[in-house]
Amino acid sequence: GLTFETQGKIEKAIDTFRRFTEISPFNKMRQTVENRLLVLLQQQMEAQTKALLQAEDAIQVAAIPDNSVAVLYFVNSSANPELDPLQKGLTEMLITDLSQVKALTIVERARLQQLMEEMGLGMSGLVREDTAPRMGKLLGAAQVVQGTLLGLENQSLRIDAALANIKTAQKSKVEKVSGSLLEFYQLEKNLAFDVIDGMGISLTQDEK
Repeated sequence: GLTFETQGKIEKAIDTFRRFTEISPFNKMRQTVENRLLVLLQQQMEAQTKALLQAEDAIQVAAIPDNSVAVLYFVNSSANPELDPLQKGLTEMLITDLSQVKALTIVERARLQQLMEEMGLGMSGLVREDTAPRMGKLLGAAQVVQGTLLGLENQSLRIDAALANIKTAQKSKVEKVSGSLLEFYQLEKNLAFDVIDGMGISLTQDEK
């Protein structure tokens, strides 16, 4: 793996390190190899993202699969900084749940984070009108979920989300969910089902 890396054959190095972690789960070198693998994967993602931004104008939106979905970070629109961790936390949970739907292909959060860093895009930039279509195009997602968090009185929380289709330029409002902050996990589940309904997808019993 290190030889491939020295030769600049990063993909082969990644493949070698990954296969080592699969066949040698108890080897004392496993942690060292995993750490090197993570570094290479990060470098690969950075290079891919930079190349993507440079070739943005050449991206064919029509060629993006209709079932591809990206979930952008939610934006804390309240003055309560205690809700800030939920901005990425809610996104992570939605990605996990939507990934259970076989009819969908979900963009990994790591790719979203890398793209935001390369674009120099902060949380506040996620609420701009042009953000969702551009992020969808760059991430290869035909549908983009974005939304806001709002802290209300008595430890209540309201979550608003919108589903944007970058191919049709349509942006449909997903029903807001609200309740006690203590019910956050159930609110997230309700939102996940609302998003899926908004896509017109019928879930199997196992997926539910």
